[in-house]
Amino acid sequence: MAFGMKYWIGAVVAGLALVSVWRLPPAAFESHLAVELSHEEARARALSGELRRAHFTLQRHRWADSLATVIVAGGAERIALLFPVGHELGADALAGAQERIAEAEATLAEQRSDVALGFVYQYWDHAAYPGVRMDPRMGTGTFVGSRDGVDYCFRIHSVREGRLEMAVLDDLRLGAFWQTDHLGPCRFYGRYGPPGRDVVRWLEQGGIDFALAHKARGEPLDRRARRRGLFGVTYFGRAEKPIYVRCLAGVADACRRVFLTPGEVDEEVAQRQETALRAGAISTSVQWTFSGQGPFILADLERAFGREKFDLFWTSDAPVDQAFEAAFGIEPGAWIVRWLETSMILQMPGPGLPQSSSSGSLLTIALFAGIAFLRNRRRNVL
Repeated sequence: MAFGMKYWIGAVVAGLALVSVWRLPPAAFESHLAVELSHEEARARALSGELRRAHFTLQRHRWADSLATVIVAGGAERIALLFPVGHELGADALAGAQERIAEAEATLAEQRSDVALGFVYQYWDHAAYPGVRMDPRMGTGTFVGSRDGVDYCFRIHSVREGRLEMAVLDDLRLGAFWQTDHLGPCRFYGRYGPPGRDVVRWLEQGGIDFALAHKARGEPLDRRARRRGLFGVTYFGRAEKPIYVRCLAGVADACRRVFLTPGEVDEEVAQRQETALRAGAISTSVQWTFSGQGPFILADLERAFGREKFDLFWTSDAPVDQAFEAAFGIEPGAWIVRWLETSMILQMPGPGLPQSSSSGSLLTIALFAGIAFLRNRRRNVL
């Protein structure tokens, strides 16, 4: 075989190899710094971690105990808005926070239960013991329970001292952008009362992450062009886990598992919820699943089927899958697929590139073929 032909074939093979690598599934880069610890150092670090977790749990229980008392005493006619004692908050920030609470109260005016609701700003090191290093893992949490025969639900946003006003203004900007209020999951407690027995367990196991926000829907979010880029690298800061990728591709069984058992399919959710439950809360932060759309799922369910059917689901004592199908007349996985079709646009299944990038593969092959052709042509002229 002539050298030119070998060179041309080699170039084409190299181009095909490049395209194959390009078409790999999304992958996130992870760095692991290996640190060699002695037995004593490892033991000391473990004990320090246990002490911080115990302190964290005790601190949050003290918060819940004292704050729930204040919120229940205020009654169910209004949403309590609490700030740290002795705070210095600008007039604009204070008025803005009060306005957001008033807007939230207006959404509950027609269907208000006897649940006391509240939103609390608190310094993250409040009730900390001197000498114990705090571990501020709970930026925002949801606390629910019952005190003196009154059910309550309140959200707490823990901030560093000196950054209260910045936190309030950030909440206002974020709320306006997402069309959300301060209540998060407490909106559902305020409208429908405490959830059914199995729904509570589902919320505690990670379902709460689907109830954190609400917004008015605009055009569907088309993420296909951003799912993966050159050499299979994802452009998202946090790559979706494989189970979510399968669901995004329209696999109803995967969507069913994501919705019904979020703590089983995502270890991070399970660990986070375990920490929160020890501290008396049922959520600690927003899980930006489904490329940021996950927190709107329950609000979209309520919007799609109406409050009467959502009430049947929320207050049902049946297992969550049965309660869902009985209330909405559709299996959870099938509805999630339908929801994705209208809110995000389904992704292409398999490891292939988005359609918008298919031309890149052809151009890459053409480039290498052209290089081989020009190289062979120069050799023939010489």
